[in-house]
Amino acid sequence: GDREAELGLPFSPLCDRKSTMVAQSQVGFIDFIVEPTFTVLTDMTEKIVSPLIDETSQTGGTGQRRSSLNSINSSDAKRSGVKSSGSEGSAPLNNSVIPLDYKNFKATWTEVVHVNRERWRAKVPK
Repeated sequence: GDREAELGLPFSPLCDRKSTMVAQSQVGFIDFIVEPTFTVLTDMTEKIVSPLIDETSQTGGTGQRRSSLNSINSSDAKRSGVKSSGSEGSAPLNNSVIPLDYKNFKATWTEVVHVNRERWRAKVPK
């Protein structure tokens, strides 16, 4: 925080040597760590999931898609003696498509983060 302060840049209260206040620290953690991290994760998820949804809709949504990463399904693995990378007794591999409402994911986490931030802001001494 010292260097950021010298340059006039914003910095997290967690990095302020002069005072560490829990409520302000939480607000700073949300602003500097949580929100940017979830923004990146949401962007990545959208870029990864959108093509998969497009591919599924083009194949009729049968859920029988195979990727190069999962080219052996559980029945093929049993017949060939290939063991799953999971632990013994783990559930069999499942290549079916799982319904996912990723479009509302961003709105959901944004609202939760906003509510949490406001709770902590209310506790910041004035």
